[in-house]
Amino acid sequence: MQGALLNVIWVICFISMGFLVEYIIRRVFIEKLFLAISENETRKMSNAEKFTATIARVLPDVLGIIIFASAAYISFYIFIWTDSPFVQLFFLATVIAVTVIRLVAVCSKIIFSPTIASFRIVPMQSDDARTTNRLVILTTSYFVTVLMLVVVIKKLGATFETTRLLQLFFATLLLLITFAAVIVNRNRVKQYILDGGEAKDQSLTWGRKQFAEIWHILAPVYLFILWLLLVDNLADTDTRNSGAFILSFFVVPIWMIADKIVQWVIRYALSILKIHQEQYVDKEVPTKEDLIERQKGRELYVKVKGLARIGVVAALFIWVASLWNIHIPFFSGLAAVTLDALIIMTLALFFWQFISTWIERKIEESLPEEAKEESHDDEWGGAASRGRAYTLLPMIRKFIGSVLVIMVTMTILSSMGVDIGPLLAGAGVVGLAIGFGAQKLVSDMFSGFFYLLDDAFRVGEYLTAGNVSGTVESITLRNIMLRHHRGMLQIVPHSELGAITNFMRGGITVKFNLDF
Repeated sequence: MQGALLNVIWVICFISMGFLVEYIIRRVFIEKLFLAISENETRKMSNAEKFTATIARVLPDVLGIIIFASAAYISFYIFIWTDSPFVQLFFLATVIAVTVIRLVAVCSKIIFSPTIASFRIVPMQSDDARTTNRLVILTTSYFVTVLMLVVVIKKLGATFETTRLLQLFFATLLLLITFAAVIVNRNRVKQYILDGGEAKDQSLTWGRKQFAEIWHILAPVYLFILWLLLVDNLADTDTRNSGAFILSFFVVPIWMIADKIVQWVIRYALSILKIHQEQYVDKEVPTKEDLIERQKGRELYVKVKGLARIGVVAALFIWVASLWNIHIPFFSGLAAVTLDALIIMTLALFFWQFISTWIERKIEESLPEEAKEESHDDEWGGAASRGRAYTLLPMIRKFIGSVLVIMVTMTILSSMGVDIGPLLAGAGVVGLAIGFGAQKLVSDMFSGFFYLLDDAFRVGEYLTAGNVSGTVESITLRNIMLRHHRGMLQIVPHSELGAITNFMRGGITVKFNLDF
């Protein structure tokens, strides 16, 4: 007993050595390399700058965790006096537990940002963010500590039944603590459900009010069902549901994350389709028809959001049931397909938003400064000359959008079990047939591609091509829109442009005679 206690004390000393080395290096070197960020500075940052600042905020913590683990590991194997595998196992389990808990704390800091609201990924109040951050860290610490303890006891020679009883004991203790937390915080959670983090002027539905009244009854029922499933699982020695209890226990945070993602997808999709927007930027006073259209769009958004929320709850219910090997015919497969489609669409929308935002920023940077208004008209039609980025980037965005839609559609069909091989082969045959039957269209597209590649003309430049001349207003995959200086719009296919005279590249020399 004294030897075991002495080993524990030495392990604690080596863990403390790791913390000490981390503290010294952070105070002497790391903290001097990173500047502190105030709340006022974050308000002036763009999204990209906020992301970079978030990484810079957590980078000292990540470096500190690496230094701690390395220092503790090196000090243990330098000064350890025994080759006992049990002591090594206990030390490694302790180091892994501390490292994992600290890494989860860093991830929670990124997501919830308890101190700076501008960096917060999940929209919530500061008090709720701090509480959620503490709950995540405490719950993770409990799970990781119990897991490492069970592993160590199992490696020390405990029987299979002993480890299962330990699992049941610690899981029951966790459920009892959660039940007590539900009873203590029932009014606070009720108020949060009624508020919902949304605008105060929104009318509450009957379903939300009813759920806020009975949630503290449903939660203990769910915990009791979870305990029964765990007892049945541990009693059956042939059943292996690794991770089912942990995922089922965290079903509420998983639902919150999934719900936020689905709501963002719906909001972004309706905004792209010009159906509903969170904020309208009006240059003029909106008319009555505009207000009616916006109200219809908002009503549609509320209905779609409610249906999507019900779908997420149903999909999570079926998913949790499948974790415990409870399969519901047809609906289990539907839930899996829905989850795959949601992940694919979310990743595609994140990628599209990143690309679209980057292209819009580059287009704005390429725009010239607005010149002062002049009373006389420009002899070239009054259009401002644009940079090459203004000409090329919109076409690149359309091309990327088309490719992204096709890829997402094919991927979702593949996740549904549809064999997309014949579809791809059929699309290739159809494309080949269209290519032979529409040679003029292909010629127009390739001609326009090489014109743009050679930077022959840009939007806003005045040019002459054959019998037409005018200022370039816009460029599509097939045509170029030329605005004549007399006002008419000329639409010319790229393949018919031929030789081009660009009047906006360099000076123009005019020779004429003067008679005296």
